[in-house]
Formats: sequence, C-alpha cells, structure tokens
Amino acid sequence: MRALLLILFAATLYQEAKADQLMYLSQEHAKAATEYLLKEKQVILWCACCSDESKQLLDVTSVNYYRVEGDFYFVILRGTTPSGELVEKRLDLAYIHVNVQGKAKCLGQVLKITCDPCTKPFKWGV
Repeated sequence: MRALLLILFAATLYQEAKADQLMYLSQEHAKAATEYLLKEKQVILWCACCSDESKQLLDVTSVNYYRVEGDFYFVILRGTTPSGELVEKRLDLAYIHVNVQGKAKCLGQVLKITCDPCTKPFKWGV
C-alpha cells in the first residue's frame, strides 16, 4: 500500500511539473517568443497534459514580455476568440501552438527550447 501511495504521489508531482515548463524564461527566450508571435495571425492555446483543458484558438492582438524577478521573464499575449471575446494570457511556450505549414506545432519546440508539449504536431485548427 505504501509503495502505491508513493507511486501516486510521484505521478502527481510529475504532472504538476509538466504544467509550468516554459512560463518563466530567460530574456533571450522571451524576446524570441515575442518576436515570433508578433508575426502570427492566430495561435492555439492547449495544454495536452491538462485533462480539463480544451484547445483555444486566438487571433493575436499584441504580445509583450515582462521581467518577473531577477533574470526571469514571462510573455503575455492578448487576443480575441472567434466569438470576439478579449483574452489576455501569460504563456507557457510548451502549450502554445503556431501554424507551421498547416500543422500546429509547439512554439517552445519551434524555438528549439527543450520541453514536452504532451502532443505531437496536429492539423491546424480546433
């Protein structure tokens, strides 16, 4: 029984660790992500590791990066949903997908930053 509890605890920690992979970034990565996203018309936000989350298509309105503390930065994207709702999201680059030749690819991987988006590239769209 004790071994089972230990395994469940470890699995929970692993899942939590995957949920915030690339939210806090170096200035170099934050700047690269911002510059890349400013050229995009749409993105898909989706944490495939998170069982309670569905894909969200956003039209990109603006993108900026900000210092959190020390040498860490985060990226904020502002956009609109297909229904016109304004959305502002602090991004985790492991869970934002960009259109690369009709495939939705993880921005972290596109920028060659090690991460696990919990999904392979998929057909663009939601």
